[in-house]
Amino acid sequence: MLVDGKLVVVSNVGNPATNAPTNVARVFALDPASGSIRWVAEDFPGRIFAPVGAVPGVAFVGTDAGTLAALDMRTGRRLWTWDAPARTGCGPSIVNGRVLWGSGFTLFSGPGPCGVISFVLGRRERGQARG
Repeated sequence: MLVDGKLVVVSNVGNPATNAPTNVARVFALDPASGSIRWVAEDFPGRIFAPVGAVPGVAFVGTDAGTLAALDMRTGRRLWTWDAPARTGCGPSIVNGRVLWGSGFTLFSGPGPCGVISFVLGRRERGQARG
């Protein structure tokens, strides 16, 4: 995802000895011209199989461990996190001031409790997170 002049990318961390996944994911912001690292967010539990979503100032990621997070585009600091009721295998859709996330299905596992999670950008409402 290119946002605020930075390329936001994810990496599922592998074990160098076995090349097996370790159930840890990282999110980076890169300078698109030079490839230099601008920031690295705190590690996430689980893996990220979906694209990053973003609005100016905020990048959104979801993990197969059910963590949904909003990251500050200046620093990579987590602005908020939310534990979904099930794994998330898709990236967020951002439409008309709402962040919509599907939960319950991932790439390598069967279905679980599923649904669409909706957040309102910029303000708190009952049952919703601020982004």
